[in-house]
Amino acid sequence: MKKKISAVLLVFALLVTAFFGPGAVTSQAKGKTDELRGVWVSYCDFQRLGLANKNEKSFRSNYNAFLNKAKKDHLNAIYFHVRSFDDAAWKSKTFPAMKALKWNASRSKSAAKTYTYDPMKIAVELTHKKGMEFHAWLNPYRKTTNYYLDPGYGTTRDRIVKAVNEIMAYKVDGIHFDDYFYNAKVGYVNLRNKRVAGKPSYSTRQKNVSILVRRVHSAVKKADKNAVFGISPQGNMQNAKNLGCDIKKWMSTNGYVDYIMPQLYWTDNWGSRGNTKMFTRTLNNWTTKGLNKVGMPVYIGFAVYKSSGWTGDPGWRRSSSNLSKQLKMLRKKKCDGYVLFSAKDLYRNGASKEISNLNKVV
Repeated sequence: MKKKISAVLLVFALLVTAFFGPGAVTSQAKGKTDELRGVWVSYCDFQRLGLANKNEKSFRSNYNAFLNKAKKDHLNAIYFHVRSFDDAAWKSKTFPAMKALKWNASRSKSAAKTYTYDPMKIAVELTHKKGMEFHAWLNPYRKTTNYYLDPGYGTTRDRIVKAVNEIMAYKVDGIHFDDYFYNAKVGYVNLRNKRVAGKPSYSTRQKNVSILVRRVHSAVKKADKNAVFGISPQGNMQNAKNLGCDIKKWMSTNGYVDYIMPQLYWTDNWGSRGNTKMFTRTLNNWTTKGLNKVGMPVYIGFAVYKSSGWTGDPGWRRSSSNLSKQLKMLRKKKCDGYVLFSAKDLYRNGASKEISNLNKVV
């Protein structure tokens, strides 16, 4: 009898595997196993992580230590700042080395454009060895805080696509833009640093940005059909649109972005009285029925940097479980994961309770 029961169970197990596939998981487990859980590594984090102006041995050792910390916090994707001010975190013949990262470059103008080793090559290699994804994060237009490359110029688009093509040669998992589009403090310049026309109309802003977005998507897919291109707009949807993000077009038409990652940097105790459910409100806006017509993944940017208190948002002081609650809300909304801003906050004492509570529900 036992042999007959065992045989029946074996047949049943084989049928289940054949029907669902060997990697099948329940919908409840799917949220925990298939989520993207990332962290932004900003150029402002390089010093804290021990990556700034280090020789190759130190860079490797310190970046590897950071990856170990990230894995301990259940993260599986790194969004590494490779272009912050029309520069490069890789060895480029076109773009200068990032000032926040370069090692052993002399003060001469020509030598300052190179590295003695290739930081991004090492970072991609070590990230993949850990079984994690490496996404190359670019500020597309920004040259300085005050001046951006003019998004309306074809030469601007050509320059950014050139950077993307150079990066894709490193076998990265994707290209990632954040929200630095039409928000230069002073104005916009051409490649010769000559100031040109100021901010155009609302519709022209969106048109200019979308032309670049479509070109970048095409370049990414041409280099690697499995790589992805996505954008993390400001969490306030109207602000994002004002800066040039055509959210409706990007989320309803193939060929622009493969995912969207709004920065929802609020709690549900926002405002002077702490009674505005700002996180819920903005999350609802980005997940509203009918917006995501192509069914692209939606990831959410989490503000771990605010976790020890933030003026105008009392929720960060009232609780150390904001992020864990937000993750549960993402799952109810069928979102596909989250990314923390930013890497140095993984080490900050003021953020430790929030991260610990977040990890309990991952």
